[in-house]
Amino acid sequence: MIKSILAHPATIIASMIMGGLFGYMMPGHTESLGNMGEIYLRALQMCVLPIVAIAVFTSCVSLFQREDNVLGFLTRLILLFVGGMLVVVVCGIGVGLLTSLGAELDSAQQKILSSLVQVSAEPQKRIVIEDSYDFLAMLIPHNPFVAFVEGSGLQILFLSIIMGLAFSFGKRSTVSQITELLNEVFDAFIRVMNFLVLLMPIGLFSIFAKQMSAVTPDLVHALGKLILVSVCASSFLVFLNIVAIKLHSGQSLFATCKGLGKVLVTSFATQSGFVTMPTMIKDLKDRFWVDEKLLKVVIPLGINMSPQGTCFTIALFGIFFTTMYSITLTPGVLMILMLGSMMIAMAISGMPAIVGISLIAGLFETIGIPAVVSTIVLIGVFPILDPFITVLNCIGNCGYAVVLNRADVREAAGAEAPVN
Repeated sequence: MIKSILAHPATIIASMIMGGLFGYMMPGHTESLGNMGEIYLRALQMCVLPIVAIAVFTSCVSLFQREDNVLGFLTRLILLFVGGMLVVVVCGIGVGLLTSLGAELDSAQQKILSSLVQVSAEPQKRIVIEDSYDFLAMLIPHNPFVAFVEGSGLQILFLSIIMGLAFSFGKRSTVSQITELLNEVFDAFIRVMNFLVLLMPIGLFSIFAKQMSAVTPDLVHALGKLILVSVCASSFLVFLNIVAIKLHSGQSLFATCKGLGKVLVTSFATQSGFVTMPTMIKDLKDRFWVDEKLLKVVIPLGINMSPQGTCFTIALFGIFFTTMYSITLTPGVLMILMLGSMMIAMAISGMPAIVGISLIAGLFETIGIPAVVSTIVLIGVFPILDPFITVLNCIGNCGYAVVLNRADVREAAGAEAPVN
């Protein structure tokens, strides 16, 4: 009884609202609460990287040992990931242009932005991605143990895929024993996660109290249009993904929303695609009948390699800043925004917030936007938008999994069809 109450979406939503109100109304009493929230998130993230690594490794072993069309599956996967990011980047640029974001800020308002947000942490070394070689250098770990210690999601994914491919050519009986053992470890971490979920109301109250304590009326007034457009547009993209899932799953819109309800609440509450990953895998398997092996490949890869919400937000902010500084949108500038948004979105998955913001500011700096101003705005606005960004990241990846599962079902049905 207590378990069902603590894990109920209504309890989680109520804890977020109460925490947000407490932080906004009593900002001077949230420091200890923020520490409690940080400890809770660390406890969740403690389980996440092992879950990601094991899920990707075992699923890649299974995938590469398949006798059927592996190349076709990988082709569909890559096309979906790239296509999904391109669509949301174009949407971000289009929404920014249609709403004339940035045009409402005059020079006086631009100058006072620095007084609205205190930049308390500045990375000592800026990470710059100038070309594909820089991205590959960041993707390949020089030490796999350091990758786990530093929590580098992309490097851990790369290592898990490579090792999964290598093990798939090993002795079947030995590899089977290893994967069975790892599956038991996976289940153990899931049980720990399930226990931590019961503490979620307390953790979320602390997290939202700390975040809302940093939101000031001046900040909301100065950047209100940017915040409103970002929230409305990302929510609409979430709805479009839900409609796509409905069409491919064959369920009603109500049943689809109900089936994704826990994913929506968990991703919004925790603001972490990694923490939401076990919920995504479980609910898509149980409620949408997506193959579990496919989920263990698509969901971890998608969280890192195709975060729709992050891509959309970077592109939208790029238009906001170019309009604010009257930078002409030449084809070169648009190309930098499009490709840069996609590469940066992949790069910052799992990184500390300040490093991710530094990367985004570095991208904007290449098209003439002062890094100091963009960093200040990003630090001020991202805590407000992060829940909506995470929801779009997670629901977008749920869409990828349902579409790929449907394609695999059609392919299998075609293969089994009798020849006349």
